[in-house]
Amino acid sequence: MYKIFLSGILAFSIGANAITLNELIKQALKSSPYIKEKQLEIYQSKYEAKKAKANRFGKLEAFSTAFRYEDKRILYPIATPVSINNLVGARDQFILGIDYYVPIFTGFKTIESIKISSLKENLSKIDYSLTKNQLIYNIKSTYTKVLELQKQKEAIKNYLKALKKLKEDINLAVQQGKKAEVDILKVEAQIKETESNLDKIENSINYLKYYLKTLVGNENLDLSKLDDVKREDIKLSNFNINSLEKIQKLSVLEKIQKKKVKMAKGEYLPKVYFLASAQR
Repeated sequence: MYKIFLSGILAFSIGANAITLNELIKQALKSSPYIKEKQLEIYQSKYEAKKAKANRFGKLEAFSTAFRYEDKRILYPIATPVSINNLVGARDQFILGIDYYVPIFTGFKTIESIKISSLKENLSKIDYSLTKNQLIYNIKSTYTKVLELQKQKEAIKNYLKALKKLKEDINLAVQQGKKAEVDILKVEAQIKETESNLDKIENSINYLKYYLKTLVGNENLDLSKLDDVKREDIKLSNFNINSLEKIQKLSVLEKIQKKKVKMAKGEYLPKVYFLASAQR
């Protein structure tokens, strides 16, 4: 009873330490560099849209200048009748002012820029969704492929053990004169071929695990134990979702190009701006 209970604890602890597919996906959606890049693009596109809308209200600029003369200079223009008592002068002069500059008509450039920035914001959201779906798909397919290779690895290791046991039996039979030495050479060739296949599978597993770490965005991720899952239980196909979003992306890109063409045509139209300045 003690041995059975102990083995049960060990089995439970091994299963508990195995990382699951859902855990990998959740972590990837938080830390994957591909997801972070698209999130930054959404963040940037939002502020580009705000910037384009703010351009409609023009811009306000402050300026200042300072002068120092050898003698006093009159600060204000002289107007008749001239009175010496009203003249004010100074050697040090400081001017402070503001300019307000706003476009009245820019050949539709301002309006189309706002529309384009809004379309680009929508485009960044579509790209994010496409990247997210592709990331999940890649993790699922890579995860299941690693599990398949690990099962193949165990099968080949068992086959290799059987071949080595067979070699021992044949070697014993050769010593007894029941088998020819050529039979040993045949088994040794099979053993080398099997060991080569085992090395290839181990290299493939290591590469795919490194790829999983790259997708998740965590090089220190422990993938020594993966929770078993069957490929048929996982929905790998994301063709319909991605196809719809790709069509939406193409539609948005087409609209952006049309807006740019309209902006280019607007370059031939006159531009009207309003400029106001005040200084003291």
